[in-house]
Formats: sequence, C-alpha cells, structure tokens
Amino acid sequence: MRDAAEWHSFINLLKRYRTRQPINGVIMTISVADLLSDSAEARFAQASALRERMAELHPADPVFTSRFM
Repeated sequence: MRDAAEWHSFINLLKRYRTRQPINGVIMTISVADLLSDSAEARFAQASALRERMAELHPADPVFTSRFM
C-alpha cells in the first residue's frame, strides 16, 4: 500500500468528524492488473496491509466480506 500518509489522514478525519457514530461500511478495491502481474509475495503483502487497515477501522467489530467479480 503506497499511500499510508493519505490513509492516516483519512483515519484522523474519521476520528474528528465521526466521534458519535462509526462509519457504516467500507468498500476496498484491488486492481485486477496488480493481481495478475504481481508476485505471490506482493499479493500476500497487499492482503496483509488491507487486513491491517481494516483492523484500524474496526478493532473489535466483526468484519463481513463480499466478493464481486
């Protein structure tokens, strides 16, 4: 994930403006081109980074995923 600074700015905005109500949902997308061209290690690293970011948003809540193709 190349945009860590933007992500942390987004988290700070959520903390500032959504203090009384958590966000209602999250949609994360992954580039198909990256999935096809990246190595297995790069895909694993990207998946790990996405899991970490989801944990930052919902530290104790269950996470339900959907896959659309």
